[in-house]
Amino acid sequence: MGFRKTEWLKRSITLLLSTILSVAIGEVFFRIYEGEFLSGELKIGTYSVDLAGMNFNDTRIARQLGSEEFRVLSLGDSFAYATVKYPYSYHAVVANTLNALGVGKRVRIVNLGEPGISFYQYMNRYKFWSEIIEHDAALFNVYLGNDIREVSLGHVADHEGLNRGFLTLSYNTQTGLPRMRVPDKYGLRTLDYSVAFYKIWKGSLTPQKSSIGEKYMFITSRGLSEVAYYRHHLSQVDNFDVRRLKGFRRGYEALIRFLRMVSEIRKGGKQVAIFLSPNESQANPGLRTELVRRFNLDFDRLDLGLSAYLVKEALRRIDPEIPLLDLRAAFSHGEESGHDLYLGTNTHWSAEGDELAGRCLAAFLARRWLGRQAPQFEEACPDV
Repeated sequence: MGFRKTEWLKRSITLLLSTILSVAIGEVFFRIYEGEFLSGELKIGTYSVDLAGMNFNDTRIARQLGSEEFRVLSLGDSFAYATVKYPYSYHAVVANTLNALGVGKRVRIVNLGEPGISFYQYMNRYKFWSEIIEHDAALFNVYLGNDIREVSLGHVADHEGLNRGFLTLSYNTQTGLPRMRVPDKYGLRTLDYSVAFYKIWKGSLTPQKSSIGEKYMFITSRGLSEVAYYRHHLSQVDNFDVRRLKGFRRGYEALIRFLRMVSEIRKGGKQVAIFLSPNESQANPGLRTELVRRFNLDFDRLDLGLSAYLVKEALRRIDPEIPLLDLRAAFSHGEESGHDLYLGTNTHWSAEGDELAGRCLAAFLARRWLGRQAPQFEEACPDV
């Protein structure tokens, strides 16, 4: 009888210790997990970066560059962030097109675009990410609609927090799923996470589809009202008014500093390229007609190529060896051919617009970076 009690006691103690050890290991694991992967924090691990977890429009990327990979860091504002998910954004279109050409290595374009930033952020973001993610090249998207204007008017602070618009959102911009921390409800994180995983397993939490199609980001469902949409474009035509140039001096000074940084990157041995994304009024004659009707605009006194010309002239003086692609002609040609390249009142490119930008960029980069030709895109991309 005493033997049985002793054996039972041993087994009970063993079970208890095993349970305590398992819970302790679980607690350590989940707290390490939270320290690295909580929303609102930088999810930069020792070996990889969880871009989607930080609400960038991309996936997870290894920090170290593989020997068979040609990796490009892509930076810009909301036009770089894109309205469509990574498989459909111009970054993926460029990579897939170049890979189909057979350039020797697998091309990967890393989307580090952030809404609401401009030249000073392009500079400090590149400095930040270049020290974290190994890469071969850098691609910069300059939006002709507001990159210069926003800096000039002080709408973008010189020092903005990383992905300030989306990093601390309580939901994932791609899926709409909650990103908030699992509530500390039951005293043990192991139990808290077990309950959360059970709810996911039961289907209580499921990814949400964009109301405008599966290609689009969940957050893209939002658009401007009709009035706000046209006033948005009215404000951006200031970029094309030579009489406003003095007021944009600070923006052009930021542009010059940015171009000098890109030149330093190139001289440091990495491939670089810049491309100019047109404002919709530069590409869409129908929008221009409506702006004239609504606001009595005189487009005869505006030069729709003014900002692009000044960017190109600054680049010519700073470093003419930097490849630059102007997408205005391609988008104008596309709009005139009946393609719907801009997404309703969202003001950004549609999936079709991203596709066109990606094809033109792929043809341009194939020639300038890789010494290859992509003649199938010459008609759609006249300036390549």
